[in-house]
Amino acid sequence: MRLLLFFICVLYIIPSFGQWEKLQNPEGITKINCITRVGADIWLGTESGIYISSNEGISWNKSELLNNSACVDVLSLSDTIVVIYAVPSNDISGYSGYSFVSFTGGNTWHPPVLIGEAFAGANWESLWKVQST
Repeated sequence: MRLLLFFICVLYIIPSFGQWEKLQNPEGITKINCITRVGADIWLGTESGIYISSNEGISWNKSELLNNSACVDVLSLSDTIVVIYAVPSNDISGYSGYSFVSFTGGNTWHPPVLIGEAFAGANWESLWKVQST
């Protein structure tokens, strides 16, 4: 019991150093499928492509990488970026999943590769970030 009381007191005394702050979605975007840090930039995957912010989400620029295809996920590690996206297909699944890969931090891209059928992704209606104090 004393240990529990001690932890409660410690948690109460330690100040919080961050506060969540709501960000503006890119104009016209209501659903966000993924969000990833690529280098110093933030990349959003949406139903109409990828949006990139180089100023912590204050403003967004649409990437021409996907030509309005739905971005399902973006993965980034060092100079390697993998973009998974979906395009409508003619079969019963409804969508085909493809990927683009860059090993140069997005400067050059390998041709798209079909990776599967019936793709779907999670999405969020708004963005939040921790605001430093």
